[in-house]
Amino acid sequence: MNDWITVESSNLAAYRYDEDERILYIAFSSGAVYAYLAVPVALVTGLANAESKGKFFHKYIKGGEFAFSKTEELWTPEGGSE
Repeated sequence: MNDWITVESSNLAAYRYDEDERILYIAFSSGAVYAYLAVPVALVTGLANAESKGKFFHKYIKGGEFAFSKTEELWTPEGGSE
């Protein structure tokens, strides 16, 4: 699994992608981490290249057909997730 990639966004803090499992982990500014299942790598690339990460997330990932769940992880800016 890849390391966390921090982003500049008012709502999103970071993301990481498990390409083998096709799980996109999104860390929110609140510290909550959610796992989005069966996300194609093309969407992760789109997120990485998007001018507005939050808008891209809301339109294509949150607004998509992906199952998701809140994880037990908590995001901290100093050290990633715990």
